[in-house]
Amino acid sequence: MGEAIRWYHYDGYKVQFKSGLAAVSMSRVFLEWRIRQAVLAFPNVSLRAPCPVTHLITHPDRTHVIGVAVASNTAQDQASPILADLVVQTGGRGATPGKWLAQIGFSGPSEDEISVGVGYATRLYRRRPTDLTGAKLVMISPTPPHQKHMAFVFPVEDDRWIVSAGGWLGDHPPTDDAGYREFLRNLPVADVFNVIQHAEPLS
Repeated sequence: MGEAIRWYHYDGYKVQFKSGLAAVSMSRVFLEWRIRQAVLAFPNVSLRAPCPVTHLITHPDRTHVIGVAVASNTAQDQASPILADLVVQTGGRGATPGKWLAQIGFSGPSEDEISVGVGYATRLYRRRPTDLTGAKLVMISPTPPHQKHMAFVFPVEDDRWIVSAGGWLGDHPPTDDAGYREFLRNLPVADVFNVIQHAEPLS
């Protein structure tokens, strides 16, 4: 893996070396599809979709959660229970576990928040064998505190590049074509821009 990365960081390139480690890069959609297929291959796993959870179900003594209530597909005001020994919430940033806990009389976990204003934009490009030489992927990291931009290029399935650019403290890449390209062009080194300069955008 170490010999495949061209990584610019702290105003210089990391030394490429044989680490003995292997890595596979892929799109999130492909990864999640593969995980889904692997999980559903277990005989004791079933899938219900859509399956909107309305609230948690607790033991009568309200000491622990014993399941969830799921809204009916036909009547949103009706819910049916799904009982379980363990309930795991994996809804991501749009989930509402704090609201569910409040409904049953519990406070959510304490939170400390430090805003760093991160924002990024990602785009797919057609990948050609001549796009990148001497490495299989590129990373450009900022040198704090004066640099706030980053970008990377990773190969993914179907002969595509996934290119992501980002910034901190509200200094984010534009999402229009010209602005995105200019953001990449103004990075400390041109490695990422050189890959996409003549590449065909796919998204």
